[in-house]
Amino acid sequence: MPLAAAIAVATLAQEGMRFYLGTPETSEAMIIDVRNTRIEPPKVGPKDKLDYEYVVTGYASSPATAPGTHPIRFRVFSQVKKKENDPAVAVCRMLLRLWKYNESRLRFEHSTAYRQLVDVYLSWGGKAGGEQLFTEDREGDRVRTANVIYIYDLASFANPVEMAREVAHEYGHATLPPIGGFKEPEDWGNGYLGERLYMKWLAKDLKANVFAPLDAMGAQAREVEAWVEKNVNPHVSRVAQFGPDELALKGEGWAGIDAYTGLTLWAEEILGPRVLSRSMELTGSTSAKDIPNAIAMAVSEREMTTLGIPKHWIGKDIWLPTGPSGQVKGGGIQKRKGGWSQVRVISESVIVSNKVIN
Repeated sequence: MPLAAAIAVATLAQEGMRFYLGTPETSEAMIIDVRNTRIEPPKVGPKDKLDYEYVVTGYASSPATAPGTHPIRFRVFSQVKKKENDPAVAVCRMLLRLWKYNESRLRFEHSTAYRQLVDVYLSWGGKAGGEQLFTEDREGDRVRTANVIYIYDLASFANPVEMAREVAHEYGHATLPPIGGFKEPEDWGNGYLGERLYMKWLAKDLKANVFAPLDAMGAQAREVEAWVEKNVNPHVSRVAQFGPDELALKGEGWAGIDAYTGLTLWAEEILGPRVLSRSMELTGSTSAKDIPNAIAMAVSEREMTTLGIPKHWIGKDIWLPTGPSGQVKGGGIQKRKGGWSQVRVISESVIVSNKVIN
């Protein structure tokens, strides 16, 4: 339903305000609690040891939770509260949307090792950018391990597309399977996968009016689409045309990041998020070089898999995961390499089967 998921219903309370994303009466509703009063005592940031006096809390239910309950998913702590356009509210709202992507599309949930909770700290200090870490956190006399996101130099956190990208990047680090071995631009690549995957999904939902700009830090659909066209599509197209870049996937720099994210997003585009999620389970390591085989395995273990082919690839030779002996309908195999095949596609649906197709 256009915009239904983006409408917030608010109820007033003396100490703050509650927003519902979705219909309050349904189990699918997500809740944002905005506290107007200061936290006493203030929350101390686990890394910077500074005081954070305000909090916005995000709740959401999943099929695994008890009916009518909405567990805490996010706490967004801040040092200053704004009466209008408070960034803590915007960050919490976007993170709830990203959580729903994980839960409904990838079947991922926040780790129970961290109470299925992600804490975010919006800091006025530090170098502009973000950071995610798993660290010890003290609350009162209790010490626990926490899944933490920091966003630094909040004054510079002003461009809506860049804000959305930063939130998506750090949430990728917090929740997506770790793929590492890189030396630049950073050690772990799941942040770049997060920003490129989530921004791609956000672009589609914004364009379709499923989401409003408020769900993406105020970014407009055309702006997010332009970002995806520049930062995502070229890497996906390269994999479609040339297949997995095995040399780059063994690399330690930007080429490895681009090859890893392009490969993963090509798999999502043609296989859908459920099969992509299964391939993540099958990777069996934190190395990008193992991803092509894991994607092929996710296809091979199914008796039949339908691949959705974007229209602009019809009539062309593209690389698809078929498994080492999978047969195809809707195209002709030109050559094989490992579990991938170059296929001349003639249909928007290519069926890969582990049995011979007549």
